[in-house]
Amino acid sequence: MTSTATGAASAATHAGDPREAAKPVKPGTQIVLTLSRPLPGCKRTRTLIVEGAVGIRPEPLHEVDSVQRALAQVRGVHPPPIMIIDGQSYPCVIEGSPRSPRLMMEDKGEKMRIYMEVGGAAVANVWSLPGPNLVFRGRVIPLEWTGPAEHLDPLMHGPIMVPKEWLVRDPWRSVLAHAGQVPPQADRAKQVRGRPQPILEMYEVDSRLCGHVRFKYHDDLPEIDPLERIGLIVAEDKTGNIIKCERDRDLELQRCNEFIKRGALVQRRGAFGFVADGDAADRFLAQVIPNLQGWEIRGQDRLHRGRPPTDIVTSARVIAHDEYLELEIEAQVDGRAVPIKELLKNAARGQNVMVFKDGLRARINDEWLNRYRTLSEFGGLKEVNGKVRVPRHAAAMAVSLAESGGRMELDDITKDLASLAKGGADIPHVELPKGLNATLREYQHAGFNWMVFLSNRGLGGVLADDMGLGKTVQSLTFVLHRHAEDPGVHLVVAPRSVVDNWVDECKKFVPDMPVHTHLGLDRVKTPEKLPKSGLLLTSYNILQRDIKLLGSIEYSTVLLDEAHVIRNPEAKTTRAALKIVAKRRMCLSGTPVQNCAEDLWPIFHFLMPGFLGRRKTLKETLQDDPEAIHRLRDRVAPFVLRRIKSEVATELPPKTEILLHAQMSEEQHQFYRELLEKERVGVMDLLGSKGLERSRVSILAAITRLRQAACAPALVGAPLVDSAKVELFMDLVDELISEGHRALVFSSFTKFLAVIQEKLEERKYTFQYLDGRTRDRAAKVKAFQKGNDPLFLISLKAGGVGLNLTSADYVIILDPWWNPAAEDQAADRAYRIGQDKPVMVYRIVTVDSIEERVLRLQAEKRRLVGDLALEGLARALEAGDVERLFEVAANVGAD
Repeated sequence: MTSTATGAASAATHAGDPREAAKPVKPGTQIVLTLSRPLPGCKRTRTLIVEGAVGIRPEPLHEVDSVQRALAQVRGVHPPPIMIIDGQSYPCVIEGSPRSPRLMMEDKGEKMRIYMEVGGAAVANVWSLPGPNLVFRGRVIPLEWTGPAEHLDPLMHGPIMVPKEWLVRDPWRSVLAHAGQVPPQADRAKQVRGRPQPILEMYEVDSRLCGHVRFKYHDDLPEIDPLERIGLIVAEDKTGNIIKCERDRDLELQRCNEFIKRGALVQRRGAFGFVADGDAADRFLAQVIPNLQGWEIRGQDRLHRGRPPTDIVTSARVIAHDEYLELEIEAQVDGRAVPIKELLKNAARGQNVMVFKDGLRARINDEWLNRYRTLSEFGGLKEVNGKVRVPRHAAAMAVSLAESGGRMELDDITKDLASLAKGGADIPHVELPKGLNATLREYQHAGFNWMVFLSNRGLGGVLADDMGLGKTVQSLTFVLHRHAEDPGVHLVVAPRSVVDNWVDECKKFVPDMPVHTHLGLDRVKTPEKLPKSGLLLTSYNILQRDIKLLGSIEYSTVLLDEAHVIRNPEAKTTRAALKIVAKRRMCLSGTPVQNCAEDLWPIFHFLMPGFLGRRKTLKETLQDDPEAIHRLRDRVAPFVLRRIKSEVATELPPKTEILLHAQMSEEQHQFYRELLEKERVGVMDLLGSKGLERSRVSILAAITRLRQAACAPALVGAPLVDSAKVELFMDLVDELISEGHRALVFSSFTKFLAVIQEKLEERKYTFQYLDGRTRDRAAKVKAFQKGNDPLFLISLKAGGVGLNLTSADYVIILDPWWNPAAEDQAADRAYRIGQDKPVMVYRIVTVDSIEERVLRLQAEKRRLVGDLALEGLARALEAGDVERLFEVAANVGAD
């Protein structure tokens, strides 16, 4: 006795199912599931009824897909429908996981005893449904079987005695082949050779186009299904002799793949082939068949399809409304009007052929159909009473659709919007708003003009200028302009680390505009207490926590700074941002794409919902279509404004200095306050007992510990407490490196540089390093100047003089030095003769720390400090200065 287990075919999946979904029927309706015709050796036929199966479409269910659809809708119904078998009623239960049948054969002389096992048990007195499915007392068990379902029907009733000569004739030959069995006559069969000739046989069933793929090896051998599992064809020839032929599985696979790649909708249910309907079937005949070189095509002359349909002629009028565009579409074919609703319904399904009641077949222009589907996918299309409505950002696509037809009418606003989307808009000059305390450079004024241009048309955009080019001042100019038009609340959401920078910039550039912050433990808790006008600044963390509150009002304008924060559409922060209600929206980000092009989807979904279509579709398109990234770039280009330093270098000063504030977390703030109180008590005791002069060294040591704690708690024995300054620095470095910049990084503490070095290594960033212990300084400098390392970590004492590092265009000073002149000397390592790029200098200061007090002390005592080193300032300190340095700040709370 021999046996084999049939495995699940690695079937290609449908590219789409053109059939309609099943429609419900009334409870109590009886649906007859008719068994397929029996094989030779099985004469019994039966009828099976499913009663009360709500959800089964009333149609003939002899086709595999129809039965599967019906059973799928029976699964999980409570109470279960009743299955009636030979007058006996059983609850109908559908099992989930398919099982693999095993075909067992026993030699009985001139006959073979054949039966089937499922789950280790012999099958007998059960039912078969197309699929195939095994039915036993109302329980339906799906089977994994690559051959025609009806092959298993006779084996459901128990063992069958089959004459051996039948096993080399179809259909029994095919049954064995799909089960991986070789007929017993194989050993004495005559060997013949052949090469697989691919054959496609086409036919129609209920207007569907069907096709089966077969391979022919020899005139005396049957044509075989590529899903047959054995590699040997054994059959009886025309004269009754048994012959055999080895299959070329590689060549078969190559031709099957060719068939699939040509665009066929492949389904493997009983045979390798396809079922297509509507437009898919027409495309198959028109595009796939002509390209199947070397294939034998059968049955094409008997098809009803293939007759050229009459073209539909369309015309369109596009009208701009306040919030949307409206398309009035008309269509005709052979002088008769085409119902627009039917036209749009076909277009939405992707079907380019309409069939009228009198049999006239009319074709929708492929170009029109493709543009309509694009508009539907990316334009947020809605059909209202036979008219099409789309958001204003879809103007270019709407005009493109209108152009693909015949007559077209556009109003002026639509033309303007379409020109913008195509990148050809003429952006007008806008006067700067009153109350702006700034002189914009030419490129900054152009950025302001661009933001106003988009806003006036109900659109949003991403200001993506390089770091240091003034995105904040451009945005505040825009907000001030908006405030004059709509004096409501203008919301700015930014990372907590830069909110204080926004506050400072507001005071500097828009001093007369009310500015409110929604931060800390004392922030407002009810909508009534939210401001009614002016700027409202908050952080992404607070937005996420307070979205119910912040989402309760409509803002005149909302700006997201560092908008790449919302690049993850599943993140709570992103979901909160998408709930903001605002009349106008803008985003700021020097790096809107952090990891991949998909990062753009949440940003543009925030700016203009539907602009990039569905996220899943965009992701799949970018993965499958190499050209999709170029189309995406063209689509977003008019709504992204990016200038880099080299483009506006003539407008920039040689050196720009920017102060960044690092906001401590609640944990770090608590640790710092405890250390500050401890040091303050010690210093006050020293002042009281020894006086200032005899305590200067101890005071300096205490100040140093507080400075180190402001840099990173790990420097003073608290490695588990995170550092706000390190976090802000790493965000800054990520952006610099992603934009291709190079930076010098200075600190007065080599221990802090060691912490930074560890963080950089975790992200696999390369760098050079130099401190007072470095022996070959020239080699380090040369390696940085000539190499590709983006960063050079330098001790402020070791690198303040004698270095020429003009390959860097950014300088980051991690902690304020007592002497501003020393910081200037460090910055000048990049800004010197030979530097051909403007230099950006960033200073990072921890909020509510001794660093802020040092900066204030610097300003007050600049005349006294001059070029002195650390000890010089310690000698210049007065008792009042010491008390101010060690004062305890008010509670700030969580951000």
